[in-house]
Amino acid sequence: MNSKPFLIFSIVILFFVMRASAQSNPFYGGYIRIGLNSLGGKPNNELSMYDNLMSGKTGMKNGYAFEFGRIFYFNKESHFPIKFGLDWTYLSATYNKIKWEDYVKSKNDPNAELGGNGTAVTANTKLGLAISYNPVAALVIDIRGQVAYGINYFDKSYFVYTGTPAEEYFSFADETSEDEVEKNIKGRVKAALRPSLGATIRYKAFGIAYDYISGKLKYGYSSSDGSGEEKFKINNSEIKLSLNF
Repeated sequence: MNSKPFLIFSIVILFFVMRASAQSNPFYGGYIRIGLNSLGGKPNNELSMYDNLMSGKTGMKNGYAFEFGRIFYFNKESHFPIKFGLDWTYLSATYNKIKWEDYVKSKNDPNAELGGNGTAVTANTKLGLAISYNPVAALVIDIRGQVAYGINYFDKSYFVYTGTPAEEYFSFADETSEDEVEKNIKGRVKAALRPSLGATIRYKAFGIAYDYISGKLKYGYSSSDGSGEEKFKINNSEIKLSLNF
């Protein structure tokens, strides 16, 4: 068994514990958060994938979230138990796998095809205001409202013959576009600006954080329902371990 990852993890944890022990002020500004995320629910087999995505049923499995940033407090030296600050998450990234196998299998087409690498990746920077409350000892509760701006990349497609005059298919790319860029990786990378709300409960160096990025993503597509660009409902829900310093 390779012990290097465990050793590195132990050193990182020790760093945060020592750093927190050396500070008397519980309002640490810096943070690194690692955890799990969700980018939507299980698709309804009775609906087309287009309709599923419009209602937030993406078929994306739970994935991973990582972010780091800092709260720049306006009144950090004040003895008042409530602090206000600018919360800048330098980078907030997620990774998920798109799993449409069960959905396509429900179509009962032995010749159904699945394409794409099944990857969903998001990378944002988030900026907004934070309120931190220190009710007792080193316990701090953060509430934040931010605006997230970043890129999104999805790669998945399917094709089935449903037994009707028209086939059923969907692709996260506008295959009908005359612009070849829209069909490759570069064309699948789309930027978006969306609101983000979150909270953290922390004690010294450690805490639990929850963040929710809502709104719709304008993304290219081709399907049996049409093609072009559409604003799909893809909400991002994250729960993470927060390391504070």
